Amino acid sequence: MSIRVDKGSAELWPKTGRLLDAREIQEAVRKAGFTPNGIEATLTGQISSDGGKMVLAVGESGESVILRGESKLKELPEEKLQRVVVTGRLESELPEGHHGHPSVLHLRSFKLIESTAGQ
Repeated sequence: MSIRVDKGSAELWPKTGRLLDAREIQEAVRKAGFTPNGIEATLTGQISSDGGKMVLAVGESGESVILRGESKLKELPEEKLQRVVVTGRLESELPEGHHGHPSVLHLRSFKLIESTAGQ
């Protein structure tokens, strides 16, 4: 973890293939005497659809986040979405019917990772 008090930020790196819980991060920031101003996250995973919503599955843990602002991703063929890096604002949310996805990522940017299969 890297904390930059002068810039009002902290950088956290979870174990590979795991998600950070936005609620836990915000609570830890409050307990340290600061006011959380949001969480900017960059995640790598595979995109799929769950009940009409796009979700990003991270690693083999089965953890995933709901993606918002994903209209450009919906235009891409499914095979292009096997591996992708997404960046955006991470928030806690428990939308109805998605209790397995407590976090939502408001997509700001994404980058496709080219497949290395057969190389």
